[in-house]
Amino acid sequence: MGHVCGKTYNCEKELTLAVIGGKWKMLILWHLGKGGKKRFSELKALMPGITQRMLVNQLRELEQDRIVHREVYPVVPPKVEYSLTEHGKSLMPILDAMYRGGVRMYRKEFYVFDQDHPVPAVIRNYEEKDFPGLILIQQESFPPPFPSELWWNTEQLKNHVTLFPEGALCVEVNGEIAGSMTGLIVDFDPSHPDHTWEEITDNGYIRNHNPNGNTLYVVDIGVRPAYRKLGLGKWLMLSMYEVVVHLGLERLLGGGRMPGYHKKAHEMTAEQYLEAVVKGELKDPVITFLLRCGRTPVKVVANYLEDEESCNYAALMEWKNPFYRSKS
Repeated sequence: MGHVCGKTYNCEKELTLAVIGGKWKMLILWHLGKGGKKRFSELKALMPGITQRMLVNQLRELEQDRIVHREVYPVVPPKVEYSLTEHGKSLMPILDAMYRGGVRMYRKEFYVFDQDHPVPAVIRNYEEKDFPGLILIQQESFPPPFPSELWWNTEQLKNHVTLFPEGALCVEVNGEIAGSMTGLIVDFDPSHPDHTWEEITDNGYIRNHNPNGNTLYVVDIGVRPAYRKLGLGKWLMLSMYEVVVHLGLERLLGGGRMPGYHKKAHEMTAEQYLEAVVKGELKDPVITFLLRCGRTPVKVVANYLEDEESCNYAALMEWKNPFYRSKS
């Protein structure tokens, strides 16, 4: 039994229904609980469908119920941040359970071939118990000179499985994790395509995941070297296309490294290199792979990622959902 603002509630479930009824309050609590403190403008950006007046009213009611704390900083211009109180934090396990109950988890069993020998494989959503194996994939897939600080850490992986579990996929071969792929949803504007990996993925923490966005953005894909002859990268990519279709998104998008470019940088621009790969005049380990997976180039992005082999360039490449129909 609990007491909030003079009201008595027999259990946390009753408190939840009474205090956070409606989708907007639940979304506000979800973003504050998973992403930490937020300014008003940040919350508004995460919920494109809400009006400014509605957000003000919902935050005020949550503050009155002592679920949300409003912190005003004595600076000019004024700075205000919102966060969860201890009462608010106590509701997160209930929201987690409600979210998991509404998420359709992915699982696909199939065979890959080691030469002519079929080998059982499974693609599924990864979980917390998989974290050591996922970090190993990063270490083996992206050895130096790739910067080690860009390998996954436990906090990033926890965000992946809580904020967007549908976009957290791994592949097992004979029961051992051999590769993974991670994404988040963003609201992509094709007329303003330039960005960095750090900006669009929140440096891999995906706290900017937007359930109301139009694009599934690839944060990362990697396969352990010992398993690459099995075609697991393409299987992961095709599985993520299925997630795009299932969620009714417009496209899958991501920046592809160009690790072969450093060998040609003195001869041609990054744009010319990409064009040569698309024409089949050159092969690139990543870009050629993405083309074989059905991805098409959007543009070359400079300073996308600290990557010596790619000279910090990346090719922004998309796959458009053939079933997508505009909601407007």
